[in-house]
Amino acid sequence: MASYYLDVLIHWVFVVVILLISLKLKPLESQKLNNPRLMQAHAALEAWTHCMTSDPNKITSTWSGPNVCNYTGIYCAPAPDDSTIFTVAGIDLKNANISGSLPEDLGLLTDLDFFHINSNRFTGPLPKNFTKLAYLYELDISFNQFSGPFPQVVLAIPSLRYLDISIPSSVAKMKDTLNEIIISNTGLTGPLPQEIGYLDKVTVFDVSFNRLEGELPGTMQGMKSLEQLVLKHNNFSGVVPTGIFETAADRYSHIDNIGCIFKRF
Repeated sequence: MASYYLDVLIHWVFVVVILLISLKLKPLESQKLNNPRLMQAHAALEAWTHCMTSDPNKITSTWSGPNVCNYTGIYCAPAPDDSTIFTVAGIDLKNANISGSLPEDLGLLTDLDFFHINSNRFTGPLPKNFTKLAYLYELDISFNQFSGPFPQVVLAIPSLRYLDISIPSSVAKMKDTLNEIIISNTGLTGPLPQEIGYLDKVTVFDVSFNRLEGELPGTMQGMKSLEQLVLKHNNFSGVVPTGIFETAADRYSHIDNIGCIFKRF
């Protein structure tokens, strides 16, 4: 009789152990599927697919089902405010040749750290809800077909450090955050605003392959951190302002707009 109860006890211990192991093996998948942030991300990405009109390389063919961390071009990581929660931290769809627009629903991706969609065919404006992307560090939307004025929404993104996008005078509001400005091949026209000179923390300033014209603002001598200035393939005139790249300015008394790249060593 004693051996019978021992066998029953061993059986139930075995069942409990198996149950505990199975519960322990499930969490990552079930956490992903029941995680409110990933559910929110799923809603945002699903809305985006409805705004895409062409995806010739079928990059988004994997964008189905609730597990967004398995989507091509979507990168998940622990949330910045809670390392126990997984969230969508980045989107990288560069060189995908996708056409369409960006829906306001992308503002649901509140933990996004980087958003790279350069070299596609997206049109229309940037979503106003990008103001909700409080952790966004890198925004690269170059080589697309966006329309409208400079998206003021980017000026309200507090963590933005890398911006690849046209330049309004209000860009001076980002003087304490921006480190690089790359606005290459965006169809940008007109002169550079005087306020450019206030960006004293910018190390790279690339406005190549546009239709910019006029002289460089004299205020650019205030860009004390500038290490690289790329002006090629524009319609600039005049000389490099005194005070920035003095040795380069001596070499290039007139901006040639062809190979105009200055570097500080």
